[in-house]
Amino acid sequence: MAALGYGYTISEVVESATNYAVFLGKRPNDKPLSVKWFKGFQQRWPEFRVVRPRALSNYRAEATSEANVHEYFNNLMSVFEKHDLHNKPECVYNIDEKGIQTEHTPPFIVSGTLKNQQLLRQGPALQQ
Repeated sequence: MAALGYGYTISEVVESATNYAVFLGKRPNDKPLSVKWFKGFQQRWPEFRVVRPRALSNYRAEATSEANVHEYFNNLMSVFEKHDLHNKPECVYNIDEKGIQTEHTPPFIVSGTLKNQQLLRQGPALQQ
């Protein structure tokens, strides 16, 4: 997931592992795993490391190429067609960046060792 821009924080990994252990019946729900468990997990799986990804702002200029803009509008058109939104302007919303924090310092995330990661969003990626 980190390679796709949706990195998991340590607490999200621990929470996911706890949920999985509870699901398997290996751990009671009232005794979650801890950061100490995560450190052992890292020792068992050295290819996972904790890194601070670069914020998205470095890639904003690269993302505004003509090809990417065309791809964006092609994707938008497919969403309009999929959800039959061509004649339903009341179902389409526009949000500007004025009230949204666009620059942030991303948290450390769990990543593979292949390359540096970029963070597209922050929050529980598992719920997507």
